Amino acid sequence: MISSGSSVASSGSLLTKIQKGDALVIGAPGSGKTGFILDLVAEYESLGYSPDEILVITPQRAQAAMLRDQLALASSQVSTGPRARSITSYAFEILTAENPEIKLLSGAKQQSLIASLITAAEEKSLTKSWGVDSLTYSLSGFHSELRDLFSVLVENNIDASGLTALQRQWPSANWAAALDLYPAYLDELERARQVDASQLIVRAAALTDVLKPPRVLLLDDAQDISLAGLELVSRISSQAQLIVVGDPDSVTMGFRASAGAFVEFFVKNRPELVQVYLEDQLPQPRSVVNLMSKIVQRIPTSLALAHRPLPIEPVEQAEFALFDNQISESDYIASELRISRVQADLPWSQMCVVARTRVQLDQLASDLSARSIPVRILGVQRPLSQQPAARAVLEFGQLAFGESDQDLVLQLLGSRLIGLSVIQQRRLFRHLAQLEQFEALSRAQV
Repeated sequence: MISSGSSVASSGSLLTKIQKGDALVIGAPGSGKTGFILDLVAEYESLGYSPDEILVITPQRAQAAMLRDQLALASSQVSTGPRARSITSYAFEILTAENPEIKLLSGAKQQSLIASLITAAEEKSLTKSWGVDSLTYSLSGFHSELRDLFSVLVENNIDASGLTALQRQWPSANWAAALDLYPAYLDELERARQVDASQLIVRAAALTDVLKPPRVLLLDDAQDISLAGLELVSRISSQAQLIVVGDPDSVTMGFRASAGAFVEFFVKNRPELVQVYLEDQLPQPRSVVNLMSKIVQRIPTSLALAHRPLPIEPVEQAEFALFDNQISESDYIASELRISRVQADLPWSQMCVVARTRVQLDQLASDLSARSIPVRILGVQRPLSQQPAARAVLEFGQLAFGESDQDLVLQLLGSRLIGLSVIQQRRLFRHLAQLEQFEALSRAQV
């Protein structure tokens, strides 16, 4: 028997032990989580369950489509509805059952709406207070970050006044753009009778009784479901058996507000559920296991530990890369910067790319901007030879290590690096005119 605490088992032995209780199944990559779901659905159908009584929920649409095909091939029964659904698809069915006129705002149209709101804000001169330049807020990456922020605000029921309060509480956070655009964004959705994906899930959670609930609800890749999505799943399964499958160390949708906190959420809301850990089934090279061990050491435990590989001593090493062309180099740099932003939570202002020449900097700035990386070249936007102070230093070096040049000496004496006033320069030139090598000084110079 598997107790309500925790256990480690293979997916095959679990099928007969879960019985009719809720279960939290945790497994590392390669432990067979998706295969376990397929086997469990087949087991329920063999016990007399109809395919329409079993529902599999996934975080993403592509994953749901793949599972639907696999479930259909493995089953001998005919289903009148989809066997696997993305969480937004199921939430949209709930919402349209209550209000058929509601429309879902797609991701592309959401990006377009945010871009138009930024253009309108620029025409009203609101962008001057945002603390970012026009190149930055015109990037699609900037629009995507606003989109993700709006999703988090909606899922946590934070309105414009709540965001203002958060800005006062955390003054170092720059949410000026969101403060100007968020109210207009909500107004535009309300006017067009549309909802985005985050609003869809929040509203559907309050209307779960409009559809007939399934007898068994299986949640795949629970680590990529947002907290609002977990709340929706919990309400849908209030009268059904719930099987939650995931890995809290494998969050891939953190930038879409998923936090990998499903273990803590369901342990708190369903204390009677069985916790089980799947055994690894796929052998992996030692280098891969070592890499996974180093990565998961930085991830909060979220009440789940037994599925992790054993830690090892960290190994520090320098990295270098060689490229055949400029495009490959720019792709690599953009990827590394984006990884540092997403995984290490490093702000763009703390990242730096150093190039040897000004021409390389200009080319890199153009390439990185095209890849949605906000770029600003530090320093004066001119070569050293065209900067007065830097040019004076170079000319001093030329005089020190080269031949004497009367015109160059006079030019340096009048430069900002020496700092002589006009009167002081005249006095100095009068004294120089008495020397043989400066006899050619013009009357205007003296």
